[in-house]
Amino acid sequence: PKNAWSDRVPARGDAFTGIRLSRRRDIPFLRRIYRKSFGDGQKSEDLLFGELYGEDNCYVLTRFGFPAAMAFVLPVSVRGEGKEWHGCYLYAVATHPGQRGKGFGSRLISRIHADAEARGLDFALLVPATPELFGFYARLGYESAGRICRYEYVSFAPLTDRPEVIHISGDWYGMARERMLRGQIHLVWQEQLLMYQSKMLSLFGGGFCLLRENGADIGCAAISRAGGALDVQEILVPPGRLSASLAALAAHYGAGRVNVRLEAARGEGMGIQAQKLAAVCAPPAARAALQELYVALVMD
Repeated sequence: PKNAWSDRVPARGDAFTGIRLSRRRDIPFLRRIYRKSFGDGQKSEDLLFGELYGEDNCYVLTRFGFPAAMAFVLPVSVRGEGKEWHGCYLYAVATHPGQRGKGFGSRLISRIHADAEARGLDFALLVPATPELFGFYARLGYESAGRICRYEYVSFAPLTDRPEVIHISGDWYGMARERMLRGQIHLVWQEQLLMYQSKMLSLFGGGFCLLRENGADIGCAAISRAGGALDVQEILVPPGRLSASLAALAAHYGAGRVNVRLEAARGEGMGIQAQKLAAVCAPPAARAALQELYVALVMD
């Protein structure tokens, strides 16, 4: 049958394939799929399967009984304008390279959609690993959402009015983030996933930060490092304090170059072209509201 979130009909399977929730004995096969698909390194892999994996949050498509494709399905919500939508975030969606081109990924996602709909969820959201994959997900009913602007800040001279940078835990970051995004339609992360993200950022020399001036919190940021540059995956501060906050982060981490992910509205106001970040699949009633939601902080 057709998925009510989309008019796409999932491909049929065969007698040798099946879809189910994973089991712990699948982990060696899932690790191999993840390693061959993403190559994020052993520490990231260990964190994923040691901290986040659960038999109830990872779907597998099996071929002759062995996992050939996988997808983590994690609980998230979208909040704003006095409403809240509950959905799932698809993470580490991958097919073993030797099994690609057979429609396994499409079938797996269609099954996840059907189960999510049966549970009364409002949407599924994911971040394609490459821009080319937006076309693949569009064929499964996804539309782009959560646009961002990428901005490079180069710290040439110190600023005397920089805010203080304070490292905080995932749960504190979630509360600070909610304060900054109040009234705006945005993706909300559960505490467990924020704690996981905190550990993941730490693997790359960063973490969650609070920005404070004169004893008052003015914003927050999610930081990682890539080579000699600082990656600001999310920064939420008043418009007039962006440069000073980036200078503070650059000084705190000892970086001369900062790559920033800005919300689309702010970046476009600075003359920066917005880019696609995420994609969402939802029934028509929720789709319009979700297309322009704020995402930025993602597990990518």
